[in-house]
Amino acid sequence: MNELQFTLAESLKALALLFLALFATKALEAMPRASGRAARYRLIRTAGYALTAALAIWGARGLGIEVSAGVHNFAAAAALSRQEPGRAYTNALRAVELRPGVVAHWENLERSKITLRQFASALRDESALTAASGGELDEADALLYAWCHYDVGDYDRALAGTEALIHKNPYFAAPYVLKGMVRIAEKDFDQAEKTFLAVLQMFPDDPQAVEGLAHAYYLSGNRVRAEEVLRLYRDNLERFPSAFGMMLCALDRHLDRPREVVLAARPDDPALRSFLQALGEIYLPNAVIALSDPAADAAVGTMPLLRGKPPVSGRPTAYVCEQGTCKAPVTSAGEMRSLLSASP
Repeated sequence: MNELQFTLAESLKALALLFLALFATKALEAMPRASGRAARYRLIRTAGYALTAALAIWGARGLGIEVSAGVHNFAAAAALSRQEPGRAYTNALRAVELRPGVVAHWENLERSKITLRQFASALRDESALTAASGGELDEADALLYAWCHYDVGDYDRALAGTEALIHKNPYFAAPYVLKGMVRIAEKDFDQAEKTFLAVLQMFPDDPQAVEGLAHAYYLSGNRVRAEEVLRLYRDNLERFPSAFGMMLCALDRHLDRPREVVLAARPDDPALRSFLQALGEIYLPNAVIALSDPAADAAVGTMPLLRGKPPVSGRPTAYVCEQGTCKAPVTSAGEMRSLLSASP
């Protein structure tokens, strides 16, 4: 049942109770008095008025709740459109509390949670939204939860969600794109390439598929193919830049000289704070920043970027590298800032 149908049904129930209360009041007023039975008459009339009042109160309460839930849900939708997810969450949660059976209330709550990056919390609501939707989510909501599984790193369930959506509607491009992103996360670049190409066969100018394909080529180390994709869609990038935002970011990274900053220090070392603060004050759009904990030998061994970069004299140390070549390590935030400022 959609929001309009639910609201109409609940409003009719409330109005019906109010009309019933009004009818009962008129009936009681018209009730004839039997001589010699005044006490019984008063008792019946009092009970009737009490029942009538209860019906009126119940009806008015239901109508009031319905109106209040609708107002909160409207406020949540408006807040989402203004990119105010915190306010949207507060209003959507109240709407759900007042009327938990309305799909639109749950949808606004989930969208506000996802905007706030509360993916695990949104996933805990999946069964409630499914129940409110009559036992089956629509395409948009199912895709939303598949993305949530992807964002929390549950790639198996994200993949299962995309497969189900593709089975129902083979011409729905969005689940293919998510499937490709899952394959990239799993470092299965061959399958990612096939998935994005499948989308582009159906929709040659789909921006997300184009971006995903270039991204897959780039991460797999095939920079030549990544460049080919960028060149192929050059006209689209120039004509519709807002539709290819991620591809423009990929192009920016491709043209830039990527920098890596490795901080070798214990995470709880108070002296590390000045390095982190300095990094937060410098514009480094394409930089890779990593923390190398000397106590975490396993992590250091599995990440090439961290190898051979220990703290110097037990102090937090910064290694600034470009294109695989590292400058001499520094042990102060000011020195690190100077190295980064001098980098092109």
